[in-house]
Amino acid sequence: MFDILKEFFDWLITQFWDVVETLLIALMSVIPLPDWVADIAPNISSMVAAASYPMWLVGFDVGLPIMCSAIGIRFFIRRIPGIG
Repeated sequence: MFDILKEFFDWLITQFWDVVETLLIALMSVIPLPDWVADIAPNISSMVAAASYPMWLVGFDVGLPIMCSAIGIRFFIRRIPGIG
């Protein structure tokens, strides 16, 4: 019985997001976009290529996850009564 309910809710959520996706696509096709939007993908890829080496030099790929986990741990410790 729980499997049937789980499958039903999975189906319901999938249908909901399909409707939302369809509505967003329809809305985006109605809104006129400026000319510079077509050129944004090559510009972003060139910026990523230019910024990736300096970020690698300073250890951004290691430091960012450490900083995010430290902030998360601090957040949860402050929520413990008597400690934070």
